[in-house]
Amino acid sequence: MIPGPGQAVVHLMEAAGRGTAADHAILSKEEHDRAERFHFETDRQRWIGWRAGLRRILGRYLGMSPVDVPLVADESGKPRLAAPHGGWHFNLSHASSLAALVIAREGPVGVDLEETIRAGSLAECTDEFCHPAEIEALPAAAAVRCLALLHLWTCKEALLKALGTGFAFPPRTLRITGCSATADSPLPGLDGLHLVFPPPPPDHLLAVALPLSIRHLEIINDTLFS
Repeated sequence: MIPGPGQAVVHLMEAAGRGTAADHAILSKEEHDRAERFHFETDRQRWIGWRAGLRRILGRYLGMSPVDVPLVADESGKPRLAAPHGGWHFNLSHASSLAALVIAREGPVGVDLEETIRAGSLAECTDEFCHPAEIEALPAAAAVRCLALLHLWTCKEALLKALGTGFAFPPRTLRITGCSATADSPLPGLDGLHLVFPPPPPDHLLAVALPLSIRHLEIINDTLFS
């Protein structure tokens, strides 16, 4: 579906076949140069696969070859579509063998997909990304507490990606309350976003940040990499 007024689409993708010759052929010279900067071969091939998948899906919406999709980077390095396609907004998140791509036409969007297995790793950095009020409200039981921490991380990643700051904006000054957030210091655009939590793939958490005008989210299980 092509997202219309009040709509967004999330593509869930598997990494099977990542980094194939067909994937390499889709990428630009700049993208190949970026891929070469990865230290580990697995990470390099995975990134090539995700980037090729992004080009395929956007090409499908734009009605053009994936090679011709005009991807450029903004001042923060975030990929976007060049004119005349700047009205399309998208964001990609990947976790090991899965990725989520959100696409909309009504404003900046963000998505974060995380494996639940990494929940335990956040316990030691709670003060670095949690608001003091969030820490106070965390459950006491260790396993539940870790999943709550991962939920907060996923929410903040999605929101800050949509706003284009990433974690350059101090996440510990951002407070998640249900499907919305407040910040201790000015964060332009935050009050125009809300969080949506579609059913995640097994053993994952998924959060999507969308403009308030978008109330319908379509989930598509994509097989582009199979």
